[in-house]
Amino acid sequence: MEIKCTFVQHIKKIWLLFIVTLFICGWVIIEKLDKPSMITPYFYDQQKDNVYNKNYTSWLEEVTVYDVKQWQKKFYTSLARIREKPPKEWKSSVTRIMAYNVYTQGLLDNLRQFKRPRNELGQSVHIGANNGLLLFPMVASCKPILPDVVLYNRIFKTGSETTGALFGFLSYVMDYLYTKQTTEDFYDKGVSAPYPMIIERKVRGSRKVLFNAHFFFRNNLDLELRSHTYINQVREPVARFISHYSYMRSTNRPKDRIQQMIDSGEWNETIEECFEKQSQGCRRNVMTRFFCGTDRFCKSDAPNALIKAKENILQHYAVVGLLEHFQLTLKILQRRLPFFVPVVPRNPSELRVNEGVRGKNVSVSEEMISKIKRANWADMELYDFIKEIFWKQARACGLS
Repeated sequence: MEIKCTFVQHIKKIWLLFIVTLFICGWVIIEKLDKPSMITPYFYDQQKDNVYNKNYTSWLEEVTVYDVKQWQKKFYTSLARIREKPPKEWKSSVTRIMAYNVYTQGLLDNLRQFKRPRNELGQSVHIGANNGLLLFPMVASCKPILPDVVLYNRIFKTGSETTGALFGFLSYVMDYLYTKQTTEDFYDKGVSAPYPMIIERKVRGSRKVLFNAHFFFRNNLDLELRSHTYINQVREPVARFISHYSYMRSTNRPKDRIQQMIDSGEWNETIEECFEKQSQGCRRNVMTRFFCGTDRFCKSDAPNALIKAKENILQHYAVVGLLEHFQLTLKILQRRLPFFVPVVPRNPSELRVNEGVRGKNVSVSEEMISKIKRANWADMELYDFIKEIFWKQARACGLS
């Protein structure tokens, strides 16, 4: 009888041990599934002197930006899904070409794993104006950051269509929201514009967002305290000016836009006439205005506009790239914003998607080039300023 009782007790102990082991294993598996591989920015609020962690509690000492095997699997799965059933917005030939080019250029070859100590990431990301806009204490930093929102206030004729198309592809693969919106009232016609409300509406929610549009810098957006930063890309001012003039008179643009140009009498203007009248495509110091913002003096050629533009770039732009060094720009973006740009194509020149919207060839005299340079003095100085920062950032990233 005692032997039988002892045997039963042993069976109960073994069964209890099995149940406990099963429970522990299940708990570990659930924990691994629940804990995301992404952690939103760990930042420091200088005014309140408090440390915040948005959305997720801190559960490891290092921030793993992404896991190589996980994202390789995600890429392959997404690409297979794209081939079977592309999303509705991918019906255009431009997007299909982009998807094909990205797929065939070995983007996966460049996958890497980034790890940074949490306190190091915290030092590189600061909140300014108490509204979530990141304020960078270091000039030309290459430290990776993880903002909730990236604002790309792209400038006319600086390669933004190609850059935007790449973001569009990566957003589908990485599952962040990429939104491309209408141009702000650049020509000051007084038309009711959807800014800044359209930005504030589009970035609501918990998903990470990359907002892309021709709009002016703002440091007072109400994004519900979501951490956000700016990026942009510039181009040699004379080349940008000529390209913009030519583009506005391209026959490959939408018919209603062409008709507007014809009705206004600007369609047949020479570049000299367009320059003198500052017609569409010939406004002065365009790049400076985009970086300066919405203050009244930003619309003028006042020195204050240039000073403000430089200040905003230093404090609030994670990356300002150069079209002339497009691949290097993408590599800096990859290191600075690894979630939004996890990989870059080996040959980004093949990704150009705006080839069909070229204007007529324009012959420009040396005298006209000199006039363009003098009139766009602020853009010329700003371009040199950005180049200096760009190469410092490239060196900080170990890319030059």
